[in-house]
Amino acid sequence: WLKKKQREGQPIRQDGPDLHLFRKLVDRSKDFVSIIDLQSGLYLYVNRSTCRVSGYPLDEWRRMRVSDIDPSARETWSPERECRRRKRDPCFRREGWLRKKNGETIPVEIVSSIGRLDGRSYLFASARDISERRRAEELLRESEEKYRTLVESTGDGIFVTGALGGSRHGRHDGPRLA
Repeated sequence: WLKKKQREGQPIRQDGPDLHLFRKLVDRSKDFVSIIDLQSGLYLYVNRSTCRVSGYPLDEWRRMRVSDIDPSARETWSPERECRRRKRDPCFRREGWLRKKNGETIPVEIVSSIGRLDGRSYLFASARDISERRRAEELLRESEEKYRTLVESTGDGIFVTGALGGSRHGRHDGPRLA
């Protein structure tokens, strides 16, 4: 949409219906959406979900960089590095953290890309809370460990079959079964 308007020579109004439509749609997202100035690394815009969950109002976000809210982002901001990352993968994906104003952190998956408008470059990022996914992964690891310990600690033969029969998993250290 944006590129089409640019190709057609239509101006992108900073205060008109284009920006109003963008904000209305993005503010409805449950994902954390942000626009970062690529040169300075400063947040220019974050949606309502980002403000609500983080506890930071928009005016505070505009004075922060990624490293201020993501403890895993230890490197100094570098526009060149961000461009190199997106040459390999235009929609760069990584996991990180969102540090809330109260100090609590939540795990997030971040997808970001670079866009250019009126000679300036911006990083557009969308992040999603992955706390539930992390909890499910931990429960699965614990369950697998219990199963592995049970199977490895018994001296009996254990076979698991599928609904139609046939061995799917097995362990046999004891005498041969007839």
